[in-house]
Amino acid sequence: MGEVDTVLTAEAQAYDEAQILAEAEAARPDLKSAKADWDAARASLRAANYLRLPALFARGSVTLSPISTSTTTFDEAGSYGGFPVAAGTKYSTRSEADRAYTGEIGLTWNLFSGFGTEGSIASSRARVMRAKDNYEALHRNLASEVEQTLLTYREVVAAYGVAQRAVESAEENMKLTQQKYNVGSATILDLIDAQVQLQQAESDIVSALAGIRVVEATVEKVRGRGD
Repeated sequence: MGEVDTVLTAEAQAYDEAQILAEAEAARPDLKSAKADWDAARASLRAANYLRLPALFARGSVTLSPISTSTTTFDEAGSYGGFPVAAGTKYSTRSEADRAYTGEIGLTWNLFSGFGTEGSIASSRARVMRAKDNYEALHRNLASEVEQTLLTYREVVAAYGVAQRAVESAEENMKLTQQKYNVGSATILDLIDAQVQLQQAESDIVSALAGIRVVEATVEKVRGRGD
């Protein structure tokens, strides 16, 4: 009879449910998107509440002092300001204006848009509630998904242990039946039946190992690492 391939191997992992849940919360795009939407809704509600408050403003300005200078040179003798001046005389003038400062402080408070403000606040609050409910629902579903996946993993690991014991039992039965057949106390049908049982047990253990691999991939997907 043909041999069953038992090269496939797998080792049981000790998964921490709380750790997997935390990793999934940080990596799962659906959870991240829902959390971002919730944060944005809360920010919108805060902004809407600020519309109830008066706004204080302050403005100020300063004008720097303009300074101007000029020099006048007389190439010929003449007069300046009613006084005689000689040729080559230079007169310099300088003018300076004072600095100018202005300042303003004010308070604005829109008292005539109360209904509009309250409507905006109510709309923002409803958005926060919807975003929160959506995030919490996804979180609950994720927690349930993690729990169910790990429960399935423990089940396939237990099935693998049963399959191992079944192989050991089938091998012992095969040896005993072979010895009985060699001394003539068992028929060829008994020997074939023992061989079939061993082959089935080996096939079951391969299926259990494959099941472990499949659930391990599911765990990685749940935690946000798989595709």
